[in-house]
Amino acid sequence: MNKKMKKNILTLFAFAAAFAFVESSVVVYLRALYYPEGFYFPLKLISQDHLVVELIREGATIIMLVTAGMIAGEHRWEKFSYFIFTFAVWDIFYYVWLKVFLDWPVSIFDWDILFLIPIPWIGPIIAPVLISLFLITASILILLKERGVFRPSLFAWLSTAAGSGLILYSFVLDTDATLRLAIPQPYRYEYLVTAMILYCIAKCGLMSALCKIKICELMCFECFQFADRIYGCTVGSIPVLPESCKHTRRSFEERRNFCLPFIHFHVDNRNKQQRQEH
Repeated sequence: MNKKMKKNILTLFAFAAAFAFVESSVVVYLRALYYPEGFYFPLKLISQDHLVVELIREGATIIMLVTAGMIAGEHRWEKFSYFIFTFAVWDIFYYVWLKVFLDWPVSIFDWDILFLIPIPWIGPIIAPVLISLFLITASILILLKERGVFRPSLFAWLSTAAGSGLILYSFVLDTDATLRLAIPQPYRYEYLVTAMILYCIAKCGLMSALCKIKICELMCFECFQFADRIYGCTVGSIPVLPESCKHTRRSFEERRNFCLPFIHFHVDNRNKQQRQEH
């Protein structure tokens, strides 16, 4: 990870923690107004004006977090990585500040209103915290892989989509509690566990792809010869391993296909630097 990425991560971490302070302070006021004796279920009906403001505020919160990621990142996946990193840190520190202000939650299994759009999401705090921890690690892995070419496999897409669908369903399935102000039914932890397993499977695929990028960064001499012939790369500008390295025992076609994404990435960066110099 280069210095710029480290700087962006530290900056976004500070922004997310500070923004979480602002978010939690609003909740402190709302709870003083509607739950002066302490937050609990069943939920209380809030005024229409306050509900509209809360819906707009939550939408504005997401826009601000997305904007922070877009400003920090240069490429599509880099922007997305910074966004989910900022979102995850913000989500965790939201509960940290509530603990400081209200000494709540008492435990990570306490229930909370997680989101309001399009209908209220409810669940134990352990669920969003686990998801946030996963998002932080996933964002770092994607940022590391952005040094090469990040192309999630179809299986990774399906695993992540299925896990996200299960998580979302577990948050909104109890409409009696969210829309009719009833006592919530027990949380379906099996959905959370299954979703986290699917997330871990997707992350393993990402880590495997990252390892390939690391190998590709140490490409052998023939790969650079290929790049030099086709693209006019300056071989001397990149570390070159001896022809006897393990990688050279692949066929030329295998080496070319394996190294081509990294070569494209390197050439694009070189051309970009040359344009900036001129």
